Amino acid sequence: MSLPPRLLSIEGSGLGSFLEPFKIKLPRSGLVLLRGKNCDTGGSSGSGTSTLIHAINYPLGMCDVPSTELQHWGSDEFPTVAAEYFVGGNNVRVHRGKKLTIKEEGKKPFEGSAKQKEEKLVELFGMDTDMLRTLTYRGQRKPGLFLTKTDAEKKEFLTKLLQLDKFEAEQERSAAKVKDLENQVQVLVARKADLAARQEQIGLGDKTKCMQQMDAAKTALARRQQSVVEVEQKIREKRDESQRAYDAELLAHKHEVETVTKRLLALKQEAVPERPTTSPALEQAVAMKEASDKRFKRIKEEDAERSRLRNYRVAELNDTIRKLWLKARSVDGWLAKKSQIEQTLESLAQNVCPTCSREWADSEAKKEELRGDLVRIQAEVDECALVQT
Repeated sequence: MSLPPRLLSIEGSGLGSFLEPFKIKLPRSGLVLLRGKNCDTGGSSGSGTSTLIHAINYPLGMCDVPSTELQHWGSDEFPTVAAEYFVGGNNVRVHRGKKLTIKEEGKKPFEGSAKQKEEKLVELFGMDTDMLRTLTYRGQRKPGLFLTKTDAEKKEFLTKLLQLDKFEAEQERSAAKVKDLENQVQVLVARKADLAARQEQIGLGDKTKCMQQMDAAKTALARRQQSVVEVEQKIREKRDESQRAYDAELLAHKHEVETVTKRLLALKQEAVPERPTTSPALEQAVAMKEASDKRFKRIKEEDAERSRLRNYRVAELNDTIRKLWLKARSVDGWLAKKSQIEQTLESLAQNVCPTCSREWADSEAKKEELRGDLVRIQAEVDECALVQT
């Protein structure tokens, strides 16, 4: 884990109580005690300590006081502040006045619009201005900004801070991919219907051609099934990757909770006045972890339900294919019946009984019955041929 950003020095001019230029270098470790003395009253009020706090917040855009109010009361000079930070193993100088300047050690000053420079600060420090201010600033005789947030705001802040929202993004990407696959299936179904309509228009081919087309359809189906297997494998890999990332985040969070717990115990032993006996940050972190566990459990349940529905649909399709296959194979029997009826009709056309070969004056009724059977059998033959295609 990389070290957190560290403020190395702060300098400026024309700011609040400081008309003359000032510069302060800070140690690399330890605490800094800030004291001020008002030469007129002898007390600390009005000595400029608040102005210095504003100066620290000003370069990164965290100061809640507008620059017009930060200007020195007796000067028209625009307030300017420059701060040097140690960020990501490199020194970075941020100068904010009428313009914002960002200079990394060993590189040229960053060029771009004001918006691009603000985005560069977010990239360097790993979080936006609101998150930086919430984590670093606490007003005099007031709780930290994090503690003033509502429960929902705290959960949203911690989710963004611990980058747990990437799991939601991964779920959205998976849902989009599933939607794309569903669209592909719909396209294939439409193409199948179109091919069936064209086949019906041009007429049915012979049995050999129909069987060849059916074999080609089987081959295409096998390829599609292989594609489904490959997609399912990718989904499993993505799910495993998300699980590993989730476990890593939980482990990192557990370490932070233990650190905060040890710090609380140490502060309690030191008996610092007005120090809370419990840590809202710890409670909110535990609550956030529980909420993340519930959300991950819900995602797994939804994924299991989708798998169940997909397996059910595949079973239905396999059963339909089996029934259609049996239907297609019955065409030979129907053709044999058709040939037999046609022979019988030829005999009846000469008013001869097809059984005893004698003249039969009442053959018309039998002819009508056989013609009706022939129409029904022809319909079955056409349906079987269509299924084969």
